[in-house]
Amino acid sequence: MNHADREFPCIFFYAGNHRGARKVAFHTHHAPELLFQLEGSCRVETPVGNETLHRGDVLYIPRGVSHNQINSEGERNIYCVFSHSGELFETSFRKWNLTRDPWVSRLFFALLSMTLRGDHLGAEGILYTLLVRLSRFEESRGIHTEMPPAVRKTIHFFGQKFRSPVTVAEAARHAGLSESRLRKLFLSACGVSPKRYLISLRLSHAENLLRNEYYSISEAAALSGFENPNYFARLYKKYNSRSPEETRRRMRRTQ
Repeated sequence: MNHADREFPCIFFYAGNHRGARKVAFHTHHAPELLFQLEGSCRVETPVGNETLHRGDVLYIPRGVSHNQINSEGERNIYCVFSHSGELFETSFRKWNLTRDPWVSRLFFALLSMTLRGDHLGAEGILYTLLVRLSRFEESRGIHTEMPPAVRKTIHFFGQKFRSPVTVAEAARHAGLSESRLRKLFLSACGVSPKRYLISLRLSHAENLLRNEYYSISEAAALSGFENPNYFARLYKKYNSRSPEETRRRMRRTQ
């Protein structure tokens, strides 16, 4: 059974780890990322906020949010890239400290071990357990918030329409709100503006198309909702720190 056939509320993609003082350049992921600080400290900078992580901190970075990572000497962390339903877990940029919960580190290590062994059997059950523990931690401290219906409606609208030249103004009308009100709600719930979220959807879809030689770069742009290929190229380089042409060259080298 493939991922598309599953109804599990989360899907595990991969986990990895960083060790030692070095800087990770700005980049984005096609899915959300959790970063767990084991030792030392690191600073993560994004357009929606900056956070410094210390031992026991966990950071949630939403899908498509450009971020870097500046690691201190002796730093160690584990990261995990995955997808999940909005009902299971909120999608805003935020940090927790879970030093007192030993199960969190065990769950992260289990996901890392599965990635290193190339054996993901049961990984989604472990990931689900981790997300539930994080959600319960938020609820126990009264910081869990329900995503507003208008935001859910907008996310669904973007998911259906992002391949066409739809705008945030149209999404606001669909949600029955002014653009400014939608932006405020969306930022609070998701950690990014609706415009940034829409751009992320389009860039993520375009990157997948770029991996297929059948599509030209202009076609990948048009099929992802970008009417102007030059505008697409500028945005792509801004958020991915490389051009569409470079992405395609990297893809050819790894084949």
